[in-house]
Amino acid sequence: MEFLGFYLKLISVKFFSDNKMDLDLDEPAPEAMDCDAPIEAELNTGTTSAGNATAEIGQTSANGDTLSSKNDENKVPAVKLRNRLITKRYECKAKMHVKRIGDRWEVTQFVEEHTHEASNKFALKKYLRSHKNIPKEEMHFIDLLRAVNLSAGRIMEIMTELYGSRANVPYDTKKISNYTAKHNEKLRHIDIPELLEYFEELKKEDPNFFYRYKLDKESRVENLFWVDGKARELYKLYNDCISFDTTYMTNMYKLPCAPILGINRYGQTIQFGCGFLRNERIGNFIWLFEQFLEAMGGLHPVNIITDQDQAMRTAILSVFIYTILRNCRWHIMQKLQQEIGPYIAKNEELRKDFNEIVDYSLTPAEFEARWAEMIVKHDVSQNKHLTDLYGIRDHFVPAYFMNCFFPFLQTTARSEGFNAVLKKYTTPHGRLLHFFKQYMKLQEKIDCTEDHNEFEGDDKTLRVWGDFPMEEQMLKTYTIPIFRKF
Repeated sequence: MEFLGFYLKLISVKFFSDNKMDLDLDEPAPEAMDCDAPIEAELNTGTTSAGNATAEIGQTSANGDTLSSKNDENKVPAVKLRNRLITKRYECKAKMHVKRIGDRWEVTQFVEEHTHEASNKFALKKYLRSHKNIPKEEMHFIDLLRAVNLSAGRIMEIMTELYGSRANVPYDTKKISNYTAKHNEKLRHIDIPELLEYFEELKKEDPNFFYRYKLDKESRVENLFWVDGKARELYKLYNDCISFDTTYMTNMYKLPCAPILGINRYGQTIQFGCGFLRNERIGNFIWLFEQFLEAMGGLHPVNIITDQDQAMRTAILSVFIYTILRNCRWHIMQKLQQEIGPYIAKNEELRKDFNEIVDYSLTPAEFEARWAEMIVKHDVSQNKHLTDLYGIRDHFVPAYFMNCFFPFLQTTARSEGFNAVLKKYTTPHGRLLHFFKQYMKLQEKIDCTEDHNEFEGDDKTLRVWGDFPMEEQMLKTYTIPIFRKF
């Protein structure tokens, strides 16, 4: 019978028994942005808790022990046990042959006797091998749901609502998962050609759409980069600060994904293109940044913030020769905590002096003078880790960036939060074409949020707290989202 557009087969069936890092920092780890939250909380803000926190180190747990990290890489992977179940066989001869004769169907052979007990429970028929098929009509519907990145479990919940009960759905969650995996595998060998063809179609609609790819010796795509026309125009206005980081597990090839992000006048994260690299070597980063510069007409970013990856740093200094590079302070302090956390936790005065000097020095000269005093005062001149940290002081200490524009940024939390959003829009085993389409949907969401902010700025204003002329002046100078931050 037909039920909400889905076909149900009613038939008597036979039944066969067939690591979180605990950091001693006053600044918590960068938090992933909530995809279900409003866009203002998801993409509109770069000031996560990590971005605003101070660089405290050396805290201890409640029992006085210094907290330490757990290395997930040393864990022994679980061994998947082999399925020992086999299907019972009864040599059942029951069958029915049907043949079309003229315009009629006739039964030509029918054997009624079964050699086993038959089950009249409708819900069990989905587990029979002969009944585990998904109707074609529903395959197209499942493809649509997968296109918006719904998991097999979520799709099963939707089908349950449509059928009225989970017992009525003629297949299980595993069948949906297997179907989508098989479907992706069939399309894998044509994924890149389809993506490049899709790029060419986009160029007809958006002549300023830019993409480049690099082939290896075996004519396989090694690196890929794209940026849409609107982002290229926005970059001319907002090239004063970009954030760059890489993330894994957003595609079936496990290629590092490298989005390049900026910040607009509303404090909102905007996309300046995205790339995929075969690996995180210097040469691949150089290629990516060169394509970025070509797309942006040779206009260098004024400032850039990244993590401490040495290959990335080398490539940035090689390509962005007019750009000020800053490293994520949270990652540096996290690494330091792992190295000297137990030592510095035993000296509360040293811990306080360290945090005070790093966080509240206003000039490089003040920082260096106070640092020298701290080294002498606590007799730590032989501490290798503090010496190494001092050697990279101009990479992360705020005093060295007082005259640089890093709006609400001291960490790569904006990039990491954006990567978390991307992972909610895509699947770890998805095709690159699917990733790109989801990337553009996220771009549409960003554009809509910017339109909303623009309308709100034209249509509304804020009540000032007092009669201070400075408030009125700042309200005219800043957009409403930025004014609210003050």
